Amino acid sequence: MKLRRFATYVACLAASMVAAPMTAKADTATHFSSNGLGGSLIDDTLNLLGIPDDASSETTVTQFVVPGSGPVSLTFQVLFDHGSFLYDFGFYDVSAVTADPVADSKGYAIQALSHSVEVFDDRLVDPGALKTVTVQGGAVLGFFIVPNNTIANVLADPDKFFPSSITNGFYRAPLFSVSDANPGQFDQFLSFLGGGKTLFTFEDLSRAPGSGSDSNFTDLGFSIDVQLGVAPVPEPAALTLGGVAGTIGLALAAARRGRPEGRAGRIVA
Repeated sequence: MKLRRFATYVACLAASMVAAPMTAKADTATHFSSNGLGGSLIDDTLNLLGIPDDASSETTVTQFVVPGSGPVSLTFQVLFDHGSFLYDFGFYDVSAVTADPVADSKGYAIQALSHSVEVFDDRLVDPGALKTVTVQGGAVLGFFIVPNNTIANVLADPDKFFPSSITNGFYRAPLFSVSDANPGQFDQFLSFLGGGKTLFTFEDLSRAPGSGSDSNFTDLGFSIDVQLGVAPVPEPAALTLGGVAGTIGLALAAARRGRPEGRAGRIVA
């Protein structure tokens, strides 16, 4: 009976883990919602690009898939720059990053920026600037800005940027499309897909408490002449059916030995 009760308990625990996987993301920022982040500028820009000006075009995913299977040309354009900070804007292949964005945000940023492609340096370009980059189809990309600094400076001395300063404008951490990599795990950009195009708009000040952000998400706007796809969010191994089954098996084996395991493993959000 004790074994049966214990097995029932573990099975219920596993089911709850599958139904409600843990996440560190602090919030989900959207334009097509009650708060309408971005205001009319977003609507005007969507109409200009031919992207549907409704909720069907907005996505809250944090990583994006390049369509196709061979080399794909992506032409980026700076649409607007209303922020007071200068910036570097770029992307990276998420497969090159192994650091946990929450537990090791500095390590995540170092790996991401070390494998990044700089698209625009605000010190050298103005709105209207174009740049074409060739990327392999099927690649999964994350996007970022380095507010008021450069990729090179972050990589040269990352300790100056982590933890992110909220008072010194020159040493603020990079801001990523991957929300968990941002200070406080807050969303920092809006994304829209449709009509064969992609639109990203950034809030260039960290939205972590005390950082001074107005959360308008219209500081920077970039378009791509290709409609990217949404990348599925991989479940942590412990939350997949195989991982849960393994956890149950280990727990039952321990119960048969008369010593239930208190920790079958660590779940990484």
